[in-house]
Amino acid sequence: MKEFEKPLCYDECCYEGNLPLTWGNISGWEMANRFWMAVCQGAYATHGEVFLSDDEVLWWAKGGVLKGESPKRIAYLKEIVDAIPGAIEPWQEYHDFDIQAYMEKHHLESMEELQNSPLISRFMNPNEVDDIVSKMKDYNAFGHVGEDYYIGYYGRHCNGIAPWKLPEDHQYKIEIIDMWNMTRDVTMTGVSGRFDVKMPGKEGIAVLASRID
Repeated sequence: MKEFEKPLCYDECCYEGNLPLTWGNISGWEMANRFWMAVCQGAYATHGEVFLSDDEVLWWAKGGVLKGESPKRIAYLKEIVDAIPGAIEPWQEYHDFDIQAYMEKHHLESMEELQNSPLISRFMNPNEVDDIVSKMKDYNAFGHVGEDYYIGYYGRHCNGIAPWKLPEDHQYKIEIIDMWNMTRDVTMTGVSGRFDVKMPGKEGIAVLASRID
């Protein structure tokens, strides 16, 4: 966590299950989604499961046999993270809105021209309320390990294209990861700088950029 310069543990991010209480009835997909959101920003999360049963045994309280669909997806995430040497940290420099690319596209030559637009000004100088609302509806999770690995998780968003900008003095391999189906496919190699990643247009997709030079 930036404020305390310590890792953040997202404890009890709700549990997979079917209890009447809201903290104990999220789906396996949503449980795995919350793990990806945490881990891809350099944080940690804790798993729990609370399915009702005739014997009144909840795994969360007494252990036993896991019935949910999230544990194997969380294990798959762990495999990916364990293969990355180094700790993931938040990628603070990543922005969905690329100011430089916008200026080039619209032939703007100065920041003053850009700031004349109220909409663009909001993106560049969000107030506290705008920032909170934006994170609620638009937020994706991005992290990196130096300039060697970059990971972006898009959660509930269904991108057909994802804009990326990586260091220009290195080359990278790009993989598309489907967190639910637990697949990963190389889609681009030898890329750097600004480029677009073709996405499958569905939820639960991550992009992993690995340095290859």
